[in-house]
Amino acid sequence: MLTKIVSPRIWLYVSILLLVALTACAKPVTQPPPPDLPDNLEAGWNRIAPAGETVCANGSEYAFYVEPGTVNKLVVDFDGGGACWNDGTCSQPSNPENDFGGVYVEGVYGSPADSGFGGIFDRENPANPFRDWYHVYISYCTADLHLGDNVATYTGPDGELKVNHKGAVNTRAALGWIFDNFSAPETIFVTGLSAGAYASIAWLPEIADEYPDARVVQLGDSGAGVVTENFFTGDAANWRVEDALPDLDEPVVLDGNALTNLYTAVGKSYPKTVLSQYNSLFDGTQIGFYGLMQGISSPTQELSLEWSQKMTASLTAISGETANFRTYLSTLDVDNDPSNGTTHVILNRPEFYTLETGGVRFVDWVDDLVNGRSVESVNPSDAPASALGDSPTVTGRVANITRGDFSGRTLEIKLGRFASDPVEVFAQGPVSDDGSFSIRLPGEAKVTPYLFDARPTLFGPGPEECDLSISPAAYRTLGTPDFALYSDGQLVDKLLHTGDPNSNLVYYVYVDRDVMITGACTSGESAGFTFDIDMRKGWNSVLVDFATLEFRNEELDESYGWVVPSLCTDDGDCVD
Repeated sequence: MLTKIVSPRIWLYVSILLLVALTACAKPVTQPPPPDLPDNLEAGWNRIAPAGETVCANGSEYAFYVEPGTVNKLVVDFDGGGACWNDGTCSQPSNPENDFGGVYVEGVYGSPADSGFGGIFDRENPANPFRDWYHVYISYCTADLHLGDNVATYTGPDGELKVNHKGAVNTRAALGWIFDNFSAPETIFVTGLSAGAYASIAWLPEIADEYPDARVVQLGDSGAGVVTENFFTGDAANWRVEDALPDLDEPVVLDGNALTNLYTAVGKSYPKTVLSQYNSLFDGTQIGFYGLMQGISSPTQELSLEWSQKMTASLTAISGETANFRTYLSTLDVDNDPSNGTTHVILNRPEFYTLETGGVRFVDWVDDLVNGRSVESVNPSDAPASALGDSPTVTGRVANITRGDFSGRTLEIKLGRFASDPVEVFAQGPVSDDGSFSIRLPGEAKVTPYLFDARPTLFGPGPEECDLSISPAAYRTLGTPDFALYSDGQLVDKLLHTGDPNSNLVYYVYVDRDVMITGACTSGESAGFTFDIDMRKGWNSVLVDFATLEFRNEELDESYGWVVPSLCTDDGDCVD
């Protein structure tokens, strides 16, 4: 069989013809147009007054602020500034004339730079996840959580007082500007401080609908939505927020759980978004407004506890129903003054970069949140369990058994203020004929209003007398030397550790996270004491050993007894 050989030149011609044919048949490749971004912004914050029907509570001009970025990512940031809903609250506007001492901001008084904001507003900080993003700051001056559309009349000290609750009108104008100037942002961080936290979740659906291809992440900063049952339908009915609520798969019920209902409904209707909240455990500002809703101008410890319990219950409820919801709860208190509650808002503070809870830095948590990394909720009580056990057992023997017949009686441990005015039984257990007992302490604090600033003064010496290393630098404890021993409701006295009654003292401490305290005291009455304490979440026993001058952890065992100090002499001799 003969095979015909084709010359190389023929192959070259054929290859060229095939290449021409394929090129002619191929469709031209077109690149998508670049996304539209604002092209008329100057460096820094640009003031934009949308005019139209926009207006502030006091009738002054409304404006919002925009800062340009270098990437196609956008922060939509709802400002905070209180709220008012009746004659009393609406008679207390906040403005430069009263050094912003009212309960609601009634006008627009400048940009975030004018307010000296740090945190996410600090573009010079390399740790800022948003330092290159465009930032639209939606100012707030209408006392209605950015949701109202009404002009209400109240009675003030000088007579009739009109308040423009036009937050929804102002917000729609600002969002309209965003929609006109950003065609396709890659990522949108929708957030808000305080009153703006509510707007960040309420307006999220409108933003997500406008940009269906964007990654949308929401964070409400210090707006937990703890309100009275009829707040929105009663006191705040003058706002007329109904038209601002999103049209969702499930209607939002405006009852005492309105924000819980809103988060749950938005989460289910927009499962591709990420929803989140930041709160502090006893937020003094939020507690204050919760009190005002009930006519209470000076919140009590009981009100603080009620607010905190409702806040955490709301977070739990949202988490249980909303797979795309996360929360970060802290005990941050920047002024170290527990009497005025824990700190309100975090995103505009320098502590945005330093706050750490349960080993998780807040700035890292937010960075992971907006960049699509795995994020879990963070809670002070999620810290690892104590190496000593979350629930230590108090075991021992009442040394001065002759004080009374303990046969068949029950011993109770209560928390009081220096062994007086007890408020609640923490634990109880039987005492044997010989005075021995074993009582297991609960794993969680029950009298949380008694929160103390955890400084070495709780253990005796003051910080000025000691060179101590405390990690983390700020944390919360409960209890310490205020425990008292009771028998059938009668005060026996403070628990003192014996063997040698002058030797050791045991403190029971409930902490909200891992805590390390090391160092020594060099002056004062506590000179010579050393600290080597490694506490974990839950109840911990801290032994003060006066023989070795040590503060240390120690498990209690049967060798430890208990005495009533009033039946011991100054020399330490106790009645058997």
